Amino acid sequence: MDSNSHSNLASWYRLLEVPGIDMNCVEQYEELMKMADKLQRQGVISAEERNALILEATAHYASVVEKPGEHFSPSL
Repeated sequence: MDSNSHSNLASWYRLLEVPGIDMNCVEQYEELMKMADKLQRQGVISAEERNALILEATAHYASVVEKPGEHFSPSL
């Protein structure tokens, strides 16, 4: 993996950990999906690795929106 590919994958994980300032959880999730697709199309990751990223992003999204005793708010 070249340094640009490594940087692109690192950007995915950075977005997972710290969404953009004006980004709600839905927008963060959608952007993570787009980035995972792009990483696969560019040959940076395999289909299996893409699926793993999607599962990780989905689990993160679920943890944000499904907090016990709280109502769903896409702007979390």
